[in-house]
Amino acid sequence: MSFASSAEVTFDPTALTGEGDQGTTVDITFTISNGYVGNLSNMSFVFEDLLKDTIVLLEDKLEVTGLPDEIAGESDQEVTLTVQIPTDQEVGLYEGEIEFWAAITTDPLTTDPLLRGTLNVSITVTEPEPEPDTTPQKILNDFEGYVLDDDFYLDIDDIKVIEGYGDDEEWFIFDEIEVTIDVENDFANDDIDKLEIRWGLYDSDGSGSWYIDDEENDFTLKDGKDKTLTITFKLDEDIDELEDGDWTFYAWAIGKLDDDDKTKIHAEIESQSIDIVDEDDFVVLDDISFTSVVSCGEEVQITGDVWNIGSDDQEDVFVKIYNNQLGINEWIDIGEVDSYEDESFSVNIKIPSNVEAKTYYIDFIVFDDDEIYENEFDDDLSQEVGEITLEGSCSGADESQVVVDATLESEAKAGQELVVRATITNTGNALETYTISAVDYETWAAGYILDQDVLVISGGESQEVVFTFDVNSGVEGDKTFNIQVTSDGDIVEKQPVVATIKPAGSLSDLFGDNWYLWAIGALNIVLVVVIIIVAVRVARK
Repeated sequence: MSFASSAEVTFDPTALTGEGDQGTTVDITFTISNGYVGNLSNMSFVFEDLLKDTIVLLEDKLEVTGLPDEIAGESDQEVTLTVQIPTDQEVGLYEGEIEFWAAITTDPLTTDPLLRGTLNVSITVTEPEPEPDTTPQKILNDFEGYVLDDDFYLDIDDIKVIEGYGDDEEWFIFDEIEVTIDVENDFANDDIDKLEIRWGLYDSDGSGSWYIDDEENDFTLKDGKDKTLTITFKLDEDIDELEDGDWTFYAWAIGKLDDDDKTKIHAEIESQSIDIVDEDDFVVLDDISFTSVVSCGEEVQITGDVWNIGSDDQEDVFVKIYNNQLGINEWIDIGEVDSYEDESFSVNIKIPSNVEAKTYYIDFIVFDDDEIYENEFDDDLSQEVGEITLEGSCSGADESQVVVDATLESEAKAGQELVVRATITNTGNALETYTISAVDYETWAAGYILDQDVLVISGGESQEVVFTFDVNSGVEGDKTFNIQVTSDGDIVEKQPVVATIKPAGSLSDLFGDNWYLWAIGALNIVLVVVIIIVAVRVARK
């Protein structure tokens, strides 16, 4: 290292060396020591090209950062030489110098910078390591003996979840996936024979195994033509192998060019990253089966599977089957379902005879004790909807021969009992047997007690029943339920009842319904006391 004026400015290290791949940035940190009593100011570095024989690493690729406005006398400053290596820079050793210029502020009249030192710089440019080939071995085996040709083109046009809880790039177990693949023959005069389009779902983050591996093979694509292939598959086999994490959907194609040599060619591989979502607590329905077209009055058998697609075992699993118009409100106790296992259910549902012949929608909902299962991915509920069409000997919605009149026997308050008295009147002429129940109350009451649930009533006569509901704490506002009357298994009347629930601890709890009169009286007492206090103070003055 040489100095133009003084050895009082020194560098550590005395020569700068570094190494980096093509297309990367090299940082070399060094220290400037100011041995003068005065400050160094007006500082700058002057760069020159670095050379490898006659090949140049341009000086504009060099920069020193971290240089302050001043370096105080007898102190140090750490700075960094940054070298940006172009991607096309030839590999090898490049050498040159950089100069450091600065002024000493001991003499205020001396402000022009002088050369304070020169640093030798050596940069070794290396070739980067090639990226590891992550192409699955199966695809590499398929390409054995085939050459890549740009006139043979394959593209994954679209991937979407057509049924299930996932979306385009995040999939759940039991999702049904649709993939659209386009393949083109851009040759001007040659067909592609024995063309095979292959695809699969590959575990790129874990075991390196294939979950799906399929193909459509041995067809011909004429020159200048293209073909669109739509494939669908469902993630319902060996679900314990679908580990949470990164997967890749691959599509590739091979074929033989219709030339004299029957050249074997393949298209560029196409892929899409997929995230398999595995939640702790999620139970879903699958394989729900029942006769979709039935006659009124028939009994329908409904079967299905309840799958635990989460990583934790589940207890207290229930399935609710519901349709208000058909009077269906069936709760099925499934119980325990282990992780990645299923439990089957079967239930017979009676279809009423006095309903309209049309299509109805039946809800199938999975509960964890008293809450619907919900995934954390996008808050989807574990719920399916099925269609059933009624036809044939349906009598329609006959005018009911039962009248239900309900009144509240107690004040409705959160956390307390609510008593409802209902009068059931048989407006027909014949003796009828009715079964009475309450439905659709579950959102605001924990349950109810009915003093009698079976009534035998002569034509033109009435009888009373009393419901006692256990109102949940924290409930407030207008709440509804239905008094349901059935006869011979058919719903003959459903009477809605509205109860306005008041919060516990209100003023009416302390003072009754005339609480506002008590409040007015209290306000009057306060006003009298204030007037007396003011009068006394005036009298004293």
